[in-house]
Amino acid sequence: MTSNSNLIRFKRDYQMHIDNLANNLVNQFESGEAIAEDILEIIREIYEAAKVEKELSNNQFEVAYHTSVTGDVEFLFARFFYHLIEARELNWKVYLRRQFQRIVPDIRIESEGKTLAIIEIKSKVGWMQSFFSKDRVKHDLERLKSGESTLNPEVDILKKRNQLWKYIEHFNINSDRFYVLVPSLKQVYRKKYGRKYEYFKSCFSDHSKLPSENLVVLSNDLTYEVSDLLSPSSVTNEFEIMVNKVICCELSNT
Repeated sequence: MTSNSNLIRFKRDYQMHIDNLANNLVNQFESGEAIAEDILEIIREIYEAAKVEKELSNNQFEVAYHTSVTGDVEFLFARFFYHLIEARELNWKVYLRRQFQRIVPDIRIESEGKTLAIIEIKSKVGWMQSFFSKDRVKHDLERLKSGESTLNPEVDILKKRNQLWKYIEHFNINSDRFYVLVPSLKQVYRKKYGRKYEYFKSCFSDHSKLPSENLVVLSNDLTYEVSDLLSPSSVTNEFEIMVNKVICCELSNT
């Protein structure tokens, strides 16, 4: 029987690989390079790694869906901030999924006991469609009225908004220091409505009561899904702008 220590080593090597990629991203960022496209490529690699178990499928064994990648994606971004803070020699601390009085933000950056920023990571946004699209709200309300569904999108939006603001109020930070980071918005895009990228950012702002720029999207290609093999037709600089706000500008004087 294979020793359990081998599994630990394999897992450690995998996590160290992600950590090294995060460190490389910091080196690129510090050199003034755009890094959003490289981040998307790393996330795609994480998805491909998760799909390896599907290679075992045969007539007697079938994998319905791959394991969640959310934890690995959160780890990537948390280690990015760790390496950047280390490079800047800032006496800050990065918490990844650290519970504090029953509140568990994905990533929280702290200095001398004060929370400087919170970043929530969403690998995909299909389960939050109404939060990003008023077209979806209208569709879901019609289904609720007809009895086709029991989901009330307005109640769902309020619930999700309250969850976001619970973080803001609990850690006593300004709302412009709370970010939601997603790779792309394909799962909320519907071609028949003809909506543009800015529409979804506006819907997010209206529903969350946060600034639209606090929704950080890596690609504004509405037909792009990070788990696919194709590359996006375009990327944004929203991640770099967020990092500059968190690390270089607003909070460096806090």
